[in-house]
Amino acid sequence: MIKAGDIIFVKNNGIFSSLIRFFDKGRFSHVCIATSDTHVIEAQYGTKARIIPFYYGKDEYVVIDLNLSKEETKRVVEVALEMTGTWYDYTQILGYAVKKIFKLKSKNLFNNPNNWICSELVYHMLVSIGKINPQEQLDDLTPNQLYNFLENLCKSQDANCNVYDNQVETPIEIQPENLS
Repeated sequence: MIKAGDIIFVKNNGIFSSLIRFFDKGRFSHVCIATSDTHVIEAQYGTKARIIPFYYGKDEYVVIDLNLSKEETKRVVEVALEMTGTWYDYTQILGYAVKKIFKLKSKNLFNNPNNWICSELVYHMLVSIGKINPQEQLDDLTPNQLYNFLENLCKSQDANCNVYDNQVETPIEIQPENLS
C-alpha cells in the first residue's frame, strides 16, 4: 500500500506511454508522488498538475519508499497543494523527442520553466522537501532517469529506502554500495 511521500513509477501501455518508453528506452512512462494512502499528485498530458485518487492498480508499477520523516511527509502535502494547477509541458516532450531522433547532446531548449512533465514535478517536490540537494541539476529528467537517480540514492550508505514492485510479492532488496 502507498503512503504520503512514496514515489510511484508506472508502466502504462497507452500510445503516449509507449512513445515515452520508446524514446526513453526504459521501463517506465510515468511517475507520481503519493500525498496520502489513497491519493497522488501527478503531471499528466491533457491536464494540469492535480491531486487525484491512486488508480494504477492494474498497471505495472514500482514504489520507492524514501522513509520520509513526519515533517517531510507533511511538507509533501503542503508542496503538492502549491504545485496543483501547473500545466503539462508538451514542448519539453517534443524537445526530448527531437534530441533523441537527431542524437543531440545539448540541453532541451524547449523546456518551459513554468510547466512540468511528471518527472520534473516529482523532482521539484523532492528538492522542495529537502530530500534532493538543489545543486543536483538533473536536466531533461525522464521517469527512467529519475528512477535510476533514486535507485542510486537508495544504494548510498546513509539512505534508508524500500522498493516495492506490484508484480512481486516481497520488497526488492537494494544493497548499499561499499563506498570505501
